[in-house]
Amino acid sequence: MCFVTLFIAIIYIFLLKWITKPLLYASMVIILAFFILMGGFCFIKRGDYDPELEKDNYNYALIGAIVSWVLAGIYLCFILCCWKNISLGASIMEAASAFVS
Repeated sequence: MCFVTLFIAIIYIFLLKWITKPLLYASMVIILAFFILMGGFCFIKRGDYDPELEKDNYNYALIGAIVSWVLAGIYLCFILCCWKNISLGASIMEAASAFVS
């Protein structure tokens, strides 16, 4: 069983040359899109509730939309401020996997 684990680990490190950067950048975009879409969903759901009869649900949906969009903005700021470090880390991972092959 230890040989299978070693074999899978070597294949994973070998594949890091090609999948590190696309996987990293795709995951960052997917997380950002998730926050934005979740905020949009909450904002649309807010319209399903009557502001007077279902005031709590209406407010919770509005708060959920605002919180999601604020988190998306903070996440985007982090990505933009740390772009060089993120790129450097991906390049280091890519270069480190080159020593295996």
